[in-house]
Amino acid sequence: MLSIHPSTPAMVMAANVPDATTAPFSPPAGSLLVACTGRDTTDTFSMRSNVAGLIWTEQAINWNESSGAALGTAAIFTTYLATAQTDMTVNARSGYFDSGGLQVYVVTGADPTTPVGKVATGSTQQTGTTVHNAFTTTKAGTLTIGVVNDWNARSTPAVDSSATSSPWFMQLKDSGSAFYKNALAAAPNQAISFELTTGANPAHLRWAAVEILPGPDVLPFSGWGIPIF
Repeated sequence: MLSIHPSTPAMVMAANVPDATTAPFSPPAGSLLVACTGRDTTDTFSMRSNVAGLIWTEQAINWNESSGAALGTAAIFTTYLATAQTDMTVNARSGYFDSGGLQVYVVTGADPTTPVGKVATGSTQQTGTTVHNAFTTTKAGTLTIGVVNDWNARSTPAVDSSATSSPWFMQLKDSGSAFYKNALAAAPNQAISFELTTGANPAHLRWAAVEILPGPDVLPFSGWGIPIF
């Protein structure tokens, strides 16, 4: 079963610098790291770690540089840890001296080969509360993780109570929040949505969300076709 592991490090902010780096943390073997980051520029990222040989996959990125549209970047990356690590760190490096946040979630129970199912992105410049429809789930037991960035940075975008959030706020620089849904999907084809609330006018919200897939069920050993418990 999917869960957020207690070794998950705290959210970190970067103010006018390219790098956001987590505090050291010690995830168990078989963990999926889900890195959620937002920045106040239209940006690309390089993911780094003090653990050699990790392969990071960009699962979702949402950015825009056109006037008249929500600005900034929201992105999600993943990597799988086959072995336990001690005092590892994760770094998200942008291409600019800009501002934003980084939250790395340690997820246990994820599929090691195909950890991500559905992916969605969206944006709005509406203030107040807006409802965002992400996707319908692939199967029961999946976990939705997302990130929202507000380029306007006059308030912190709040995620509704169906999710646990890690917000950041640097006035007139950048604000945002990483989040995960508190409940796993109950069934396939379940509609996943969330509410975002901001008090700043105009908001520049860009968000990205991914569906984390659980690993295959492991059946107990059977010597004669009968499960041995």
